[in-house]
Amino acid sequence: MTSAQTSTQTRAQVSAVILSGGRSRRMDGRDKAFVEIHGRPLIERVIETLRPQVGELFISANPDDPRYRSLGSEVLPDPVGPDFGPLAGILAGLERTKSPYLLTAPCDVPFLPDTLAERLLARIKSTGARVATAADGDRLHGTISLLERGLADDLRAYIENGGRKVRDWLEENGCEAVDFSDAPNAFLNINSPDDRARAESMLPLPK
Repeated sequence: MTSAQTSTQTRAQVSAVILSGGRSRRMDGRDKAFVEIHGRPLIERVIETLRPQVGELFISANPDDPRYRSLGSEVLPDPVGPDFGPLAGILAGLERTKSPYLLTAPCDVPFLPDTLAERLLARIKSTGARVATAADGDRLHGTISLLERGLADDLRAYIENGGRKVRDWLEENGCEAVDFSDAPNAFLNINSPDDRARAESMLPLPK
């Protein structure tokens, strides 16, 4: 099977949701999605990487913000209120997608691998797991996961019963770790001006 065929099969089975709308005190309270790297918002870089990998792309954010509506993807409101962090965005995606699997990723990781969906799906298919989560050799990155759509009810119940930690919920559902240590800085997230400067030093200046 060629890589093009594999990618086509992955897109047919996977949608994605970008977890956005969070504000960072270390970035002067700005919405991290629109922090710029060489003049380009972080979320645009994430969209550019994920869109070719999936059949449909959603954004979990405030749907009344025109900046999100201008990005060309459906914007999903939090289904359980604004104070539940990334779990709310994951639930929004699981309850909206019609694909068998949902890929999740935050808006502030500009170096995601272009094989992310394919490798996570391969692990699920080979193990029969319901969840595969990206790892970098040192730790899991819980918000970068591929989830079976049928986990929506389980996640809603977890939240309604007081659960708040992404990793705890993933581990309850037997997540399989997928090692991406061959892709340095793949999961570098931009949380501070120093992170932003580091990312800019790693990317070429726009022409």
